[in-house]
Amino acid sequence: MPRYSGYSGYGSYGAQNPLVSIAEQSALPAFQSIESIVHAFGSVSMMLESSYHAVRASFQAVLGVAEQFSTMKLHISQIFSALATFRLVKYVYKKLVYLLGIQPENPELKKYIWKAEE
Repeated sequence: MPRYSGYSGYGSYGAQNPLVSIAEQSALPAFQSIESIVHAFGSVSMMLESSYHAVRASFQAVLGVAEQFSTMKLHISQIFSALATFRLVKYVYKKLVYLLGIQPENPELKKYIWKAEE
């Protein structure tokens, strides 16, 4: 029947040799040191991976904000365009009313569009 040890997974058959036992006991601190070094590298690796994901998420958030500003700029320009179109339609209506002779004063485009609303 095989005996399993903590290091290699395989033990020796039969009675354990005292020399092997002494060698295992003397090598135990070295293997514990190696294990702690490997654990430390694993911890540093997890910390770096976590930092990477945090930086990437922050960058994606900044890109999302930039996209929202771009969309907002588009909407604001559409609002100003609609206002300009409304003023143009209003001017065309007043000009048409003047040409039909319903209104006696002639609206000028430059003065009408840039005139402050009262």
